[in-house]
Amino acid sequence: MLKHAIPLALMLLSLVAISALGENAAGDAALGLFNPQVDGVISDGEYGHMYHDELIGMVLHWQAVGDVMYIGMVAPGTGWVGLNFMPNNGTIHGDTVIGYVDGEIQETFLSDQVAPGDAHFPHYDDRQHGGERSFIEVAGSEINGVTIIEFSRALNTGEPTDAPFMNMGLMTMISFHPTADDYISYHSKWYNVITINYISGGVMEAMDASHTGHDEDDTPGGSDD
Repeated sequence: MLKHAIPLALMLLSLVAISALGENAAGDAALGLFNPQVDGVISDGEYGHMYHDELIGMVLHWQAVGDVMYIGMVAPGTGWVGLNFMPNNGTIHGDTVIGYVDGEIQETFLSDQVAPGDAHFPHYDDRQHGGERSFIEVAGSEINGVTIIEFSRALNTGEPTDAPFMNMGLMTMISFHPTADDYISYHSKWYNVITINYISGGVMEAMDASHTGHDEDDTPGGSDD
């Protein structure tokens, strides 16, 4: 666990994090009861599914509506926040979404990237490897040391650089940097890997602990930031 958590950030995270909504979430989504708004603000009940990672303090919200996936990322820091989708069949190793909010002007920057090799890093702009910038909507905010970024994307973009959201587990790395507003600074200890079924909402811990943030020295602020 992080030894130097930010009390204010965690308090704010508790305000935006919603409790699990139960087995009826998928049915409610089909009935149109969840209607995520990509506006940089996450309210109670806006998304059908939520995961709060106690290891790093990051919160992930998501909801499929029709053929569109809505995702909200919340991190206790002012730097970048990101996701890396790694299908278990190994077809795509580094479908990456990474972005940050310029707190002074409240402008959001979000990049659609991919790691073309047999790994999740390094990753490059999708457009350099046959893909496109696949976001439908993007919005974010940075308030009181907490960063929120929301975006929407097709469940299946049809691009070889994008992992499709299907009714099965999708290994996902969640990560953030507490201060760096860029796409390249190393996340250090602020990351974890979980497996999510983005349709049903089920979440499992990743089987491969070597890709998680469970390092022996998990104190923030190390020399590899």
